[in-house]
Amino acid sequence: MSAAVNSSTIQKYQAKDFDLDQTGNYYYRLQQVDLNGAFVYSEIVLIRVSNELDLALEMYPNPTTDLVNLDISLKNPEKLDVSIWDISGKLIRANVLNVQLEEGQNTKTINLEGIPAGMYTLHIKVGQDSFKKKLIVVDE
Repeated sequence: MSAAVNSSTIQKYQAKDFDLDQTGNYYYRLQQVDLNGAFVYSEIVLIRVSNELDLALEMYPNPTTDLVNLDISLKNPEKLDVSIWDISGKLIRANVLNVQLEEGQNTKTINLEGIPAGMYTLHIKVGQDSFKKKLIVVDE
């Protein structure tokens, strides 16, 4: 990503890692490159992804044409919020689902009408837990 040139103020940058589908440890560090080519690395940061959750989540069908279902099994009632992002990280639709889920089995359907064929990421938040699921939309 491009940096601010000759800036004396603090700059903030962010990047999203859309490939955190597996549990485990993920290590990150930044490389800062100056205009003259000199560079330094930041400290390494550890992110632990765990699947020790009180819920089960399934998405189907995938690939799909116009609808996708989420099956969510919960031990406790939780709020659900789902948004759709394209592969470049652009928000396509916010709050496609924003509902309260009950304890037990819940099935929710997302209408994909108007979304062109392509690869997307569903950002799914259930209570305090967040998930990302890859979704493929195809033409009929």
